[in-house]
Amino acid sequence: MTSSDGAPDLDLLLDKLTKNIAKDGEKKLFTFLGPGLNGGKIQKSYTYDSFNLETSNLAQHLLESGLRQGDRALLVYPPSLDFMVAFFACIKVGIIAVPVFPPNPARRDSLHMFGKITESSGAQVALTNQEYNHLKKLASVKDALTRFKRPLGSWPDNLKWITTDKASSSSNNDTPGITIEPQDIAFLQYTSGSTSEPKGVMITHGNLAHNLTIITNELEATDDTIVASWLPQYHDMGLIGSYLGVAYCGGSGYYLSPLSFLQRPMLWIEAASKYQATHCQAPNFAFKLTSRKFQASNYVNKPLNLSSLRHIINAAEPVDEDGMQAFMKAFGPFGLKPVIFPTYGLAEHTVFVCSGGKQIISVDKQRLEVDGQVVLKNDGSTDDATVSRLVGCGYPDRQGVDVRIVDRETRKVLPEGTVGEIWVSSSSKAGGYFRKATETKEDFHATVEGDDETQFLRTGDLGFLHNKELFICGRLKDLIIIAGRNYYPQDLEATAESTSDQLRPGCSAAFTIDPTHAGGEEVALVMELREVPTEKEVQIVCNPLADQVRSAINQEHSLGVSQIVFLQTKTVPKTTSGKIARAWCRKAFIGGTLKVVFRKSFKEGASSFEVDQTRTNQSKALSVEDIEKLRKKSRDDIRDLLRVEVSKVGQIPPDCIDDNTALITVLDSLSLSQFKGSFESSYAVKISDEYLFREDTTLTKLAEVVKAGYAADNNENGGGGTQSTSVANQSNAGGLAGALGCPPGVVCCIIQ
Repeated sequence: MTSSDGAPDLDLLLDKLTKNIAKDGEKKLFTFLGPGLNGGKIQKSYTYDSFNLETSNLAQHLLESGLRQGDRALLVYPPSLDFMVAFFACIKVGIIAVPVFPPNPARRDSLHMFGKITESSGAQVALTNQEYNHLKKLASVKDALTRFKRPLGSWPDNLKWITTDKASSSSNNDTPGITIEPQDIAFLQYTSGSTSEPKGVMITHGNLAHNLTIITNELEATDDTIVASWLPQYHDMGLIGSYLGVAYCGGSGYYLSPLSFLQRPMLWIEAASKYQATHCQAPNFAFKLTSRKFQASNYVNKPLNLSSLRHIINAAEPVDEDGMQAFMKAFGPFGLKPVIFPTYGLAEHTVFVCSGGKQIISVDKQRLEVDGQVVLKNDGSTDDATVSRLVGCGYPDRQGVDVRIVDRETRKVLPEGTVGEIWVSSSSKAGGYFRKATETKEDFHATVEGDDETQFLRTGDLGFLHNKELFICGRLKDLIIIAGRNYYPQDLEATAESTSDQLRPGCSAAFTIDPTHAGGEEVALVMELREVPTEKEVQIVCNPLADQVRSAINQEHSLGVSQIVFLQTKTVPKTTSGKIARAWCRKAFIGGTLKVVFRKSFKEGASSFEVDQTRTNQSKALSVEDIEKLRKKSRDDIRDLLRVEVSKVGQIPPDCIDDNTALITVLDSLSLSQFKGSFESSYAVKISDEYLFREDTTLTKLAEVVKAGYAADNNENGGGGTQSTSVANQSNAGGLAGALGCPPGVVCCIIQ
């Protein structure tokens, strides 16, 4: 049987949730964990019954606030279960939820994108909780924006904010009487990007039911499923794969904030062990990061037991075997079986296409990249520069997903072993882009030669089939994806070109380098010079210019470029119409045929600027002697040491970091979180997230925090400095916070 929109007659999300409530209402559904050793501390938890009551109460409150079925509502929450309550409340009354990243007013790209999504969705209401609403009020938006010469945006006008975590309803009805049809839009999933035009993917209730069904079938997820996850709730992989999947199959989920994970990756593994998780999900970088942190930390916490894990998804960015092997090597001794499965998906197909990747093949790199042909080289060494190692991402046919490899120009289906664009068709294919009819027709209604009936989704990804398994080997689109975030090359190029008159506008190209490389995908930028300096002047002119360009991109887009290449005038590859040909630029870069004047790598040897892993284990206390040595250093010395730490984390040349520049304009949120862990363990001074993300927190201020913290500790202990300032004893810390212009309690303690 099928529904009116042609989708299989499957249980919709709310119907499935209702069945699971009736089956065992007292069972735990969602539990959110805060920082802490051995799996973190429970901050909030819902049973199926209590979650149903809370979401129904909020649903009534939203109706009483004037919202109606079909209205769009932005979901603007820091990581918490408040987000999930709001999401299900919207679903219950037919409000179209619009999950968004909670913007930081001091980050111009973040606030601008929020405004663009608000405009695109037509939302007039934003739902949030008291925590974010308080931070939003504290933020000095005007000051944050006027620091920039070219402000890109501000809070959207006439946007009504509703705080939901203390909402109450005057109605006693358990569930509002709204009829939900499979073809109705459940939510809008905005494709992430930098400052380019956002596109909201219309996920219908039918799409969601089908995708959740094939996910739970492929992963064999049932009511005994236990998920441990730190993925963002506003992103499709986290929202659908980690949260909605649990509610759909009748399982239980334990969740962390992404910031908690980045500050201490082992928290994720400890949670999986403590709660005996059966399923986990993470992008490729997380497997590398977690295994590195584990190996460097001399882990001494309670023994781990990972034998319960049945399926771990590796998705959302290019997959490489080194990361998975490192993860298995680190945690195999704790019962972890080889259950990491590369997975492919995209928002336009709700999220999931296929999983269960098994094959890893060696292919001729030249034939693959230039000719689009898969030529196996089974005798090639993994260190052979002529060989690419590719990891399969699963078998679409297993769940009835129709995947074709197509020549986009001719619409011909290509045979196995030939690279083409990946086209997908199933009932999970979304309804299109919200209010974008032209783009919807082009991307969601493609037909292959000889079959005008089946309408395919053009994914923009390049891949091939080998023994019926799907392999991803590149992107037809110019989109750059690094660590789960999307960047549009034209934005990076515009920022770079605006840094100096020495660069020719419209003659730059940004692209990724070798996604199969063991170190992960990196970004290169090639740029034409207006005037080529003499041989004697090249280093003097180009070296600081490369640093300047890289610093500008990092500050505006939170991205560290790995290679910058300056070219001779009028030599960057372009199409016949005068447009930058980024794919040709990449091929010329790899092939060494560019007319290079100067080239600088920011990823060579020890200059990779990775955080010193031996200094980021937060559970390891500094010795008394260590603290005494730090206490004797001057503020200037400590500031210089901090500059080096920021340089390493942000992959920024130290001389590009100003003493009095706010750290939030230098580092992105991921890097800031990593720096916080390094800072606290290296200097034995604890600071809050709120203080670190303030717009007036600079290297100078942090150096003062360190020195003042040592002084407070020294005075409290009679000059001996042998005891730590307790978190509970805030007398000196409060005075210190006030002296530094911080909220009380921001400087928490000296750790020892």
